[in-house]
This record gives sequence, structure tokens and C-alpha cells, in this order.
Amino acid sequence: MDLRKPFQGEEKVLLKTEEDHFHDTKSALIKPSKCQEHFVAFANSDGGELFVGIEDKKEQGERIRGFSKIEDANPLIHVLLEETKPSVENLDLEFIDFSSKGYVLHI
Repeated sequence: MDLRKPFQGEEKVLLKTEEDHFHDTKSALIKPSKCQEHFVAFANSDGGELFVGIEDKKEQGERIRGFSKIEDANPLIHVLLEETKPSVENLDLEFIDFSSKGYVLHI
């Protein structure tokens, strides 16, 4: 898994992007099984990008609330990689380090 800093302007782009069949954002507090439903939906279609650690647009205040530590995402990653049957191929995982806002998991 890769770890990187956000690209210049990436935070603004992520917060403005509309959720659709190819892009979705989820809270870092999502239950792994609930996130798995969205993950499988992307896998059963043409794919897409899932960002875990970004709150819904209706959320007031700061929407980027990532994982405090990368290890905090382990239960979620375990469900997606180990408990999803059949397994999903050609999967890229990376963490985006938004400093004090936490680590956003980009799938």
C-alpha cells in the first residue's frame, strides 16, 4: 500500500466531486460490512474510486476526517481483501495523508 501527500488542490477537488457510479466517499467510521457493499457494487460494474475518510456533503464543518493512524483502517481492509468472495482483482489501495485531518483510504 502506498502513502502519499495530497496533490496540490486535491482536497478541494475531492470535496467538490459529486458521488456517482464511479466515485464515492464514506466516513472513516463506516462499518466494514457496509463499506463492503459499496466496494462490491463498484467491482460488479465498471469499477470506480472509493475514498474512506471523507464525510457526506450534508455534514457541517470539516468533511475530511480520516483515520488517526493507518492501522485503524486494518479491519476495513481485512474485510475488503480477505472476506470479499470472489476476491476483487486489479485493486489499488493507497493512503492520502491529510496531516491533522488524518489518513484517507483511496481504493
